[in-house]
Amino acid sequence: MRTRFAFDVRFLAKFALLGLALMISTGTLSPTAAQEAPSPTNDPLLPYSTDEDTLGTFSAQSIDPLANQYDQSSDPLAYFRKRIALVKELWNSMETKLAKPGEGYQILRRAMPAGLFEYNRALLTSSKFIGGIYHHRDHVGDPNGRLPYVPVPAAKQKEALEFLQAHAFSEKAFQLPSSLHNKLAIERLYGLDWFSYFSVQRLDYPWHDAVLGLQRGLLSRLYHSITLGRLLDNELRFAPSEKPFTMAALFNGLNSAIWSELDGSVTRISSLRRNLQREQLRHLVRLTVRPTPSPAPPAASPFALAPLPAVPPPDDATSLARASLADLQAKLRKALAGGTAETTTRAHLQEVQTRIGSALQAQVQRQAD
Repeated sequence: MRTRFAFDVRFLAKFALLGLALMISTGTLSPTAAQEAPSPTNDPLLPYSTDEDTLGTFSAQSIDPLANQYDQSSDPLAYFRKRIALVKELWNSMETKLAKPGEGYQILRRAMPAGLFEYNRALLTSSKFIGGIYHHRDHVGDPNGRLPYVPVPAAKQKEALEFLQAHAFSEKAFQLPSSLHNKLAIERLYGLDWFSYFSVQRLDYPWHDAVLGLQRGLLSRLYHSITLGRLLDNELRFAPSEKPFTMAALFNGLNSAIWSELDGSVTRISSLRRNLQREQLRHLVRLTVRPTPSPAPPAASPFALAPLPAVPPPDDATSLARASLADLQAKLRKALAGGTAETTTRAHLQEVQTRIGSALQAQVQRQAD
């Protein structure tokens, strides 16, 4: 566990060090006794991290999965597993427990984004275990001192990937009864935030957009160049006797979950799944083609720091993305040859096949140039 309120701990620690120095200078405490004093940095009752460690928690630059905003648990995966179970319980029971006779259905609409917010936070925070590094502040010579950087064990990263596969990328994720979709009524009587009432573009609830936005944020973090680069470097941080979690394990795990329909006879791929597959395809194509990044914009003012340039993805990511596209291409040929897919699914598979062919051809031309 890392506490979000890290500043207070460091503030008090500075005063403690100043007091220790004063005691040594006045002879109240000998230097030898001061050196023998236990260090608080590795005390399990005093863990902490700073705002700089979290970097917004969901940023790819945030490396420690235990340094999070809005999370005080020592096992985030276990905690968020319970949170998602609560959200699913809410979705399954809200029709009977929230909607009251004589009242409007608007309470169901207000409850839906609250559940999605918790769901999104659980998935994004859990994704930090993949390519994650435990960051410690122990000093050299501390009793039972730990190294500054310790990669998250491969078993824990695999557990996090399986968690995402089940709750973000599986066919059963985000399935709601049609009756609930038809009860998510918009509020027709605006309140103090009346300006938001007139800015709504959809009177019905845009479930596809909400789910895709959640999945898009998750895939953007997993396929971020910084995350992939850290995954590559982490392979060197494991001891020879340890089994590392590789970049290939991430690519294979996402491919198998997102394109599971292609493993059998394809008849129908749901609209939510088609959205997810197209979104992942965009990342695979981007990593394969490697378009020239746009230059970083200048600083907003002479007193502001200029934005950092984009980090290119590792070459291994390009190789794995290309291999993923080639594997998908072979499965698509088999699925389309079967002739069992319904009209929209078949059109979707044909579009994906065309885009994969264009991406692979573009990479060949780029390498030739």
